[in-house]
Amino acid sequence: MKVFLDIETTCTSDPATIREIEQGISPPGNISKAETIAAWERDKRPLALAEAVRKTALDAAAGSVISIAWAAGDADPVCLVRDPAEPTDKALLEDWLNHLHRQLQAESIASSTNTGREVFAPEPFFIAHNATFDLGFLFRRLIVSRIVPPFRFPGPASWRYGRDYACTMIEWSGFRDFISLDKLCKALGIPSPKDTGMDGGNVGDVWKAGNLAAVRKYNMADVEAVRAIWARMDGAAGRAA
Repeated sequence: MKVFLDIETTCTSDPATIREIEQGISPPGNISKAETIAAWERDKRPLALAEAVRKTALDAAAGSVISIAWAAGDADPVCLVRDPAEPTDKALLEDWLNHLHRQLQAESIASSTNTGREVFAPEPFFIAHNATFDLGFLFRRLIVSRIVPPFRFPGPASWRYGRDYACTMIEWSGFRDFISLDKLCKALGIPSPKDTGMDGGNVGDVWKAGNLAAVRKYNMADVEAVRAIWARMDGAAGRAA
């Protein structure tokens, strides 16, 4: 079953991790005067630390998932958003796996009823934009949380493109190039979720401020955009949408 997917992530808030990051920050090697170094420590170090911490939103070893949106086949998108009071994403990941597993089971029941013979629950075939990031991040966070998925969820070392997953970015740009979801939406005349002013760079701040409805709306809009792009690509490639 095709499952169109998008996740949003946030940076670490773990004090020990932040201290470790801070210990790795030092003044540029091209400054040596004591007063210049002191000025850098005062004016630039806090900014450098904040930027380094923010980048952990892209690192599953330190960052975490704040929301997961998906659409199974032609069904309406669903989005689960983590409560900012939750210290980890474990409960969110478990809820997502359970929700999706129930959808897969319902699909098998419907197929069994229509065909008159038993049909096993289908495996999810994930489609995302920059899928290797989304799926890789989820895979690693499942390991961190010691969660065993109820269906096959291959890791980066065993991914097979077209068999285990698909990606709207790869379909457009190939394996070496990159195109943002926003740019691809605009090229194809598809409404871009980024037109709201929210993107992956500030969604974490919106989430921390407690505006979960805005995060949910934005995340589901990403999924709708991915599904619309995939349908266009399927048509161009002569595949069944």
